Amino acid sequence: MKIKLGCGCQMGVIKPCRKRDLDPGRPRSQQRMCLYTKKTPRKLLGRHPSYASALKQEQAIEIRKRGG
Repeated sequence: MKIKLGCGCQMGVIKPCRKRDLDPGRPRSQQRMCLYTKKTPRKLLGRHPSYASALKQEQAIEIRKRGG
């Protein structure tokens, strides 16, 4: 899924974590959704238990990038 904020711009990609992106030291229940960069090749930015928590991280990154 592509993220869209109020501006209508695409920030990153949130989708189910791939096996190769899982951290063996964390429970699977905390790694359901992964946040990736929009650009190719995709870089893993974070692992989250839900879509909502991944969206919060993306919003925090955007606020930080815009000097907030």
